[in-house]
Amino acid sequence: MKLLVCSLAAFSALAAAVAVSVPNVVGLGLNEARARLAAVQIGVGRAESEITSDRTLAGKVKSQSIPAGQKLQVPATINLVFYASRAPGATPVAVPPPHLIEAPDVVGTDGNVALLLLEARGFAGKRQESPASDSKQWGRVIRQDPPPGTKALPKTVVTVFVAMGVRQLTVPNVVGMKPVDAMRVVREAGLIPASMVPQTVPTTDWNKVRIPTIGKQTPAAGARVAEGTKVGLESYVADTVAVPT
Repeated sequence: MKLLVCSLAAFSALAAAVAVSVPNVVGLGLNEARARLAAVQIGVGRAESEITSDRTLAGKVKSQSIPAGQKLQVPATINLVFYASRAPGATPVAVPPPHLIEAPDVVGTDGNVALLLLEARGFAGKRQESPASDSKQWGRVIRQDPPPGTKALPKTVVTVFVAMGVRQLTVPNVVGMKPVDAMRVVREAGLIPASMVPQTVPTTDWNKVRIPTIGKQTPAAGARVAEGTKVGLESYVADTVAVPT
């Protein structure tokens, strides 16, 4: 019986940028507008004031540089114009650009440690398990999204893909056992007994006549295989007694 070993394709090193719809912040207070934009990873690059005689409009957003509903790759920034009620002749007030932080490189670190490192740098870490072809990678981060070095707003979610593998088990030795006992031992080892193939063999031992036993197994005893692997069994039945000459 042959084992089929499947290898998994390697993940892409960089994840594609995410496009979001720009929210409508016209008419909102400046702080509320910035909070709503930050929720979708959009910062305010420049906010300029415009004089108004209507005090009810003071502090509210008049316009935004990118219209609401338009798709935008994030993280990104847009500009705002807001109403201000102040004395004529005063210079426009520019709001400083948002503080962006740089995503650390956590690829290769333990999955739990990676989440702590991201949190310490001001990001929100998210763990996602991913299959791995190399057992040495198990439990470690094999990719992160957004990638290392990306500048983003604080509390931006960084997803870490942690390699998880199938448990490796040892094939037990069931040669010489009765079929029912062999199948039980194989199952208890976390493996699956495959359909048995009966083979008729002669013997000089009268005690073995018509007593089926396992004469061969595949994979062999002691082999390391993935949990749930099928173990092929061949049962030998002595129908005749060979008389020595």
